[in-house]
Amino acid sequence: MAMNLFEHNAAAYQAAVTMLAERGKACVIHPTGTGKSFIGFKLCEDNPDKTICWLSPSDYIFKTQLENLATVSDGWTPENIVFSTYAKLAYLTDDDYKQMCPDFIVLDEFHRCGADVWGHYVKRLLTLFPDVPILGLSATAIRSLDNQRDMADELFDGNIASEITLGEAIVRGIGMDFSSRKQTAFENGYAHLKSYVAEHGDADVSIKYVCADGFRLGIWVVNHRRLKNKLSNKEVILLDALGMIWNVPEYQWRQMYQYAEEYYKTHGSLAVPQGYCVPNGKSLYEWLLTQRRKYQDGKLSTEQIELLKRIDFRFEALYRKKSSLSNFADPI
Repeated sequence: MAMNLFEHNAAAYQAAVTMLAERGKACVIHPTGTGKSFIGFKLCEDNPDKTICWLSPSDYIFKTQLENLATVSDGWTPENIVFSTYAKLAYLTDDDYKQMCPDFIVLDEFHRCGADVWGHYVKRLLTLFPDVPILGLSATAIRSLDNQRDMADELFDGNIASEITLGEAIVRGIGMDFSSRKQTAFENGYAHLKSYVAEHGDADVSIKYVCADGFRLGIWVVNHRRLKNKLSNKEVILLDALGMIWNVPEYQWRQMYQYAEEYYKTHGSLAVPQGYCVPNGKSLYEWLLTQRRKYQDGKLSTEQIELLKRIDFRFEALYRKKSSLSNFADPI
């Protein structure tokens, strides 16, 4: 039997094996449904003469993992695992612990080890076998309701062999049904974005925007923007065609510049009233002052400076005595 891991798990496994050999501790943080248990089973396969002590929150979880393994491996089940739930550790004697004689320890859903009772007996086990390599698997390392404790730090000294966020998994289509999930996930989000652009005229989607059918388009857009380098060329081209905003600060600058340019063409100058707001609700007056400060601090790009010169923007303030009857910006 030779297990064939999917690309993301194969990379995680190789990184974990290297880290275990060098540091004795390694953890993998991948979302639920991405097959991370197979990383532990691969360790069992590659070390058939070694004993792997596998700890899990429940018998049911471990049984389900074995069933999934058997489904994709022609019924193969590793025979070198000594299994225990975290709760069962509390009922074992020191002799029971020693009889395990593990060569590796796998802590499944290791963030659960932060619980008082479970954590106490896990520490007891690790104390009895201080030189045994420990592999951790979990969807998260953070105990959000326990002062944000980071169990990757507490148990593995921060040795994270691989970490994939839920957003990245969605974008990459990582899940148990790898053949179609990525395409389906992208096509679904793309269809929602296309409808949004048709209705609003642009792809400037708020992160909080939720479609009528409950699809969180704002989150989808943010994830795809952040993970652009992991998209296929075809996907990038399709999103570009919809006007996908990859660089938000640059887009926002360009948008405000266009409003400034329109004002200049209409009024012949940039003497903008202090209360003047553009259609997106932002103050053009404040934006112009911000550009002057950025210029003085050397924070404007060469391209931005050249564009501002085209609309006679004053990079240095012209201090004038302000008329009590004037509500125009001073100095623009």
